[in-house]
Amino acid sequence: MFKQPHDAQEIRSRAARTGRAKRRRSLVALATVVVALVAAGCDSGPAPAPPPPAPGPETARPSAPLPPPAAVPATAPADFLAAHGLQGRIGLIAFGSLRDRLSQKALETMATIPAAGGMPDLVLAAVAMADDAKAVEAHYGGFPPPFPVVPDADGALARALGVGVHPTAVLVDRAGRVRYHGPFPQETHLYDWVDALGREKTEPAPDAVAIGLWGPEARRLLDATRLPRLAGDPARLADFIQPGGLLVVFADVQCPFAGEAITDVKTVVEGLAKHGAATVLVNIGDAEADVRPYYAGKDPGVPVLFDVTRAIEKAWHVDEVPKAYYFTGQGALVYRGKAMWDNVAAAAEESLGLAPNAIQFSVRGTEYG
Repeated sequence: MFKQPHDAQEIRSRAARTGRAKRRRSLVALATVVVALVAAGCDSGPAPAPPPPAPGPETARPSAPLPPPAAVPATAPADFLAAHGLQGRIGLIAFGSLRDRLSQKALETMATIPAAGGMPDLVLAAVAMADDAKAVEAHYGGFPPPFPVVPDADGALARALGVGVHPTAVLVDRAGRVRYHGPFPQETHLYDWVDALGREKTEPAPDAVAIGLWGPEARRLLDATRLPRLAGDPARLADFIQPGGLLVVFADVQCPFAGEAITDVKTVVEGLAKHGAATVLVNIGDAEADVRPYYAGKDPGVPVLFDVTRAIEKAWHVDEVPKAYYFTGQGALVYRGKAMWDNVAAAAEESLGLAPNAIQFSVRGTEYG
């Protein structure tokens, strides 16, 4: 990662090696990991329709219509696009700080994209909270990442694109309209999104919908997602937000990696609770008759909500399980990704203004699912 200026050369070398290695490993990965995950039921592909719910006042279905996809609310300033080779191109812009760990991790991930290839239509840029270009240059010690890093001292560009949390990734289409706004996307998602935007032959309508889960949309989904609980009355996810934030973990009863995350949660919740944050599990896509006995044997120690349909999965863009989402106490989405607890801790620390490693867990989590 870009932790210190003297590490930058090593990062660039490692980025190139990473890109070549990805190509060499692709067939092996497809034949092993991907196939294994699909066989284990960890992807979120089509599933048989669940049996009708038993008669009664409560069913395991969303109790109100979920909000429609959010319309794109922002367009990147034309002068910024022109100055950095983004005009008329698909652009990925990473907003962050030069010093915080998650921003550094996002930049490290972005640095591997040119070496990996496969997305010739994509142009990269970063926007940093820095006083001026000299501060950026001093930070990287003459070895900057392979894309421009633009200082945004007064936060004007961040405000123009609705960025209030760092790091935030913004994907713009050829018209400069923001089509994704949120945590740094996984590589497979980014490939799919860039491909989709590249195939747009005409300029999208002014109300073109965003792709992926739009950060501000997640706040609306917290309010709109109301599900039954294994114990207690149905509840909205927003009901569980605490001043320190909220961790939502999506899982199912079939995937072994989801089972690992569910087991970990009892430990994770203790670490987060010390800093005023809550944790909730949401089981998706399984029949209620399977969900209840499964969690009775797990006893995760947190509220468990469940949906026997695919409605929540689609609305929340849960393409695999387990999937973790971390929200601030104000409902801002600051982490969406794998159930790797160190990453969740880093997001929580940043949002709470805590020192690095202030939140530690004795469990690692899983990078699979």
